[in-house]
Amino acid sequence: MIKAVLLTSTDGFVIRGMQKKIEDLLEAEVVSCDIDATDLRSKKEGATVFIYYMDNDRDIKEDVLLYLKEICLERDNKVILVGEDENIKNAEELLSDYLIADRFTRPFDMQDLLAALQKTDDIFGFLTKEDQIKRRILIIDDDPSYSMMIHSWLKDRYLISMASSGMQALKWLSQNHADLVLLDYEMPVTTGAQVLEMIRSDEDLKDIPVMFLTGKNDEKSIRSVLALKPIDYILKTITRDDLRDKLEEYFEF
Repeated sequence: MIKAVLLTSTDGFVIRGMQKKIEDLLEAEVVSCDIDATDLRSKKEGATVFIYYMDNDRDIKEDVLLYLKEICLERDNKVILVGEDENIKNAEELLSDYLIADRFTRPFDMQDLLAALQKTDDIFGFLTKEDQIKRRILIIDDDPSYSMMIHSWLKDRYLISMASSGMQALKWLSQNHADLVLLDYEMPVTTGAQVLEMIRSDEDLKDIPVMFLTGKNDEKSIRSVLALKPIDYILKTITRDDLRDKLEEYFEF
């Protein structure tokens, strides 16, 4: 379970709304903390990720950032920075780049923040005994909203991890096991076809089963998908129940 410590000097509608969304959609625990080293010291226990929400220049407190850096280096935790570009840049100068999981310039898409939190927990969080016996599925898709939807559909049956690019996915796969990869065929920059090729060219990853996700169902597009010989493909228009049935059938087989 994600426990996020939200460091902020703001106590308003936006912060409370963000906190509630994180708690409800990710079934997480979110603890608010003043941007103060003493308050952080009292609320750091059990944290899996820290969100440093900078509302103005006064929120860049060197002692807090240096203490946060010390905590994260000791426990291998991560920090998500939220604020204006200049505030984020100033915070980056005091934190190691290794410790920053993501950066969000206000205004930002809440779905992107949720995806970043989920990704951080997948890599650095601890698994319960119940989770350890679940099949693990990695979703690779550049659309965080779609990934979050699939995550919500499947999280009760499977352990779901998410990556928003091929490079991110390969890094994750080098550190974690996946029983199945759901791979977006139409990704920009590094396409699904290229990601599949990189997985198959890696001796340690080549046997991981891959299903393509595609939004196109015309004959030519489907033929192009199947020519790469994935174990199967899934149309992005699939319903929740049909997707669950399809995956259950695959794993039973």
